Amino acid sequence: EAQYLYIPYYAISDTAISVTDSQLSTYLSENSDDFQVDEGRSIRYVSFSVAPSADDSTYFMQEMDQLRLNFVNATNDSSFAAINTDGTQQAYSTYAPGELPARIQTVELSEGDVYGPFTNNGLYTLYKISEVTEDTVSYAKASHILFKTDEEGSEAEARQQASQVLQQLRNGADFAELAREYSEDVTASQGGDLGWFPEGRMVQEFEEAIFSQNETGLIPRLIETDYGYHIIRVTEAPTSEVYKIATVERELYPSDATRDQAYRQSEFFASSVDDAESFTAQAQQDSINIRTAEDIRSTAQTISGLGDARQVVRWAYNDAGRGDVSPVFELDDAYVVAVLTEVTEEGTAELEEVRDEVEAKVKAQVKGEQIVEKLKTLSGSLQEIADAFGPDANVYSTSDLSMSSNTLPNVGFAPKAVGKVFALNEGEVSEPIEGENGVVMIQLEALTEAAEIADYSSYKDQLQQQAQQR
Repeated sequence: EAQYLYIPYYAISDTAISVTDSQLSTYLSENSDDFQVDEGRSIRYVSFSVAPSADDSTYFMQEMDQLRLNFVNATNDSSFAAINTDGTQQAYSTYAPGELPARIQTVELSEGDVYGPFTNNGLYTLYKISEVTEDTVSYAKASHILFKTDEEGSEAEARQQASQVLQQLRNGADFAELAREYSEDVTASQGGDLGWFPEGRMVQEFEEAIFSQNETGLIPRLIETDYGYHIIRVTEAPTSEVYKIATVERELYPSDATRDQAYRQSEFFASSVDDAESFTAQAQQDSINIRTAEDIRSTAQTISGLGDARQVVRWAYNDAGRGDVSPVFELDDAYVVAVLTEVTEEGTAELEEVRDEVEAKVKAQVKGEQIVEKLKTLSGSLQEIADAFGPDANVYSTSDLSMSSNTLPNVGFAPKAVGKVFALNEGEVSEPIEGENGVVMIQLEALTEAAEIADYSSYKDQLQQQAQQR
């Protein structure tokens, strides 16, 4: 058990403390291990996008229209798709109903028809229904509400509740809403939706009820399985149809003319600047947004906002000095011109790089010294000293402090104070201790000695296991 007086550094205003550069430099030198930095480079850069222009988009859509017409008239769909696609989807594949591409899942599909183009992130997709065939199994889509009977005596209660809900559905209630409210299956949050599934996946009674239907809608009776009672709605009638689909994906690329225009703009900019000052002035004159990337490591492959920019990193480390302007870099979707703004060498940070942090530390140090000097003029109990110091001084106590602790309640990180209290005699008060956040005086009230350990075998086993793992 311990009692302690705590005076936070904010008891003295920052404006009351002034520090010199000499003090800051001395602190940085004496605590250099706390201010180590890795080698780094910082740049400012402008980019000239090579995104497709309006003319590029118009020409591309004309190409897509012709491609679609050729796709409709193609006699060998798999070969046509394989030759003309730019994408990663399989050019020709067989799909069960539940596996259809999302954009054509809700469309009435007919053999020979082409659907699309559908666009997503600059990729345009055409689908052709090459052939509709019969599979050896059937597929269906359904939703259900499950009332479990896994506890003894719950069967009658589950059946009664299921019957009541079924009656609500017969009277026009919303199936999904009742599934979310009553179903005890993991599909409840999806309104009971099971999606598409083939024959053979569900339990027999459940499957027979669904695959015996020829149309969609609510099955007007409860279906009992080993899981409990089910209310089932068939959302897509059973079918054995599967679809052979040819897929063509085309990406919209910028034309050579668009790329050439962006390059000319970047070249003109690069030739108009020769240092950081002119770089900024020209960008402002041309209304070009300047972006910043700081602390780039020598091993970096990417730069924020640019993606893969390894060639820019190599330039910053191997060819450039502070203030140098780069040549034009051709990246995947832009031309880039950069200026090197900072060079950080590995080792102790320069004062200007960490001035705010060092200044805060030094001010805290000065405050601590002033607080300690004032405390030395006061006497009495901890509470009497706190009262004499002023309203920012408070006395706290703790009854569960252990030697492994490094914090004090209401103080925070204070390992020096924790260590000191275990070196005191009962009733003894420490001298003022400067910590991370303030000054502490601590008094030991009671010390409980650790019990003797009679058997060390468990510790021995732990050490042996650690050694074996190594």
